[in-house]
Amino acid sequence: MMGKGWTKKCLCLTAAAVMLTAGPAVGRAMAYFTANAEASGGVTLNMDFTEIIPNEEIVSKVKQISITNTGAVECYVRVKVVTGAAYQELLTYEYAPEAWEQRDGDGYFYYKEIVPPEGNTDMLKAGLVNVETKALEDGLEDFNVIVVAECTPVLYAEDGSPYADWDADTGWNASPEQTPEAVGE
Repeated sequence: MMGKGWTKKCLCLTAAAVMLTAGPAVGRAMAYFTANAEASGGVTLNMDFTEIIPNEEIVSKVKQISITNTGAVECYVRVKVVTGAAYQELLTYEYAPEAWEQRDGDGYFYYKEIVPPEGNTDMLKAGLVNVETKALEDGLEDFNVIVVAECTPVLYAEDGSPYADWDADTGWNASPEQTPEAVGE
């Protein structure tokens, strides 16, 4: 009999020791699983992104390009026209110099004015001269003239003058297939 009592006593002491050791941890775990909180209401965040849509129409083998600002804020716009390397030197442009300008030799045409929401740029025309001759020489039937349009929100300096930051990450607005890298530039 003594052997059985000793076993029950040993088991009871062991169970008590486990309960005393694990008890505080169980209380914290139970508090974690039983705590709750409620919230109501909501806030609408307006991130004021710039967004543009290029408008392209081909008239007499000339691409007529204008850009519409469909975003919520004013923006600056620039456009680059890209075609295959063999045809790049055949590109010609027609534009109003008071509206568009080329700078820095980066291949972009910069619209000089701020484009308001729902506003449009003036027309920029891009065409290829002697393209039929070049295509016949190269044995090509089809080729693409791709318009890459980008925008950046209008920023203001401390003195209140507007400027464009073309290196900012917030201004890129070309789809991945329109990027200069994707079209082989």
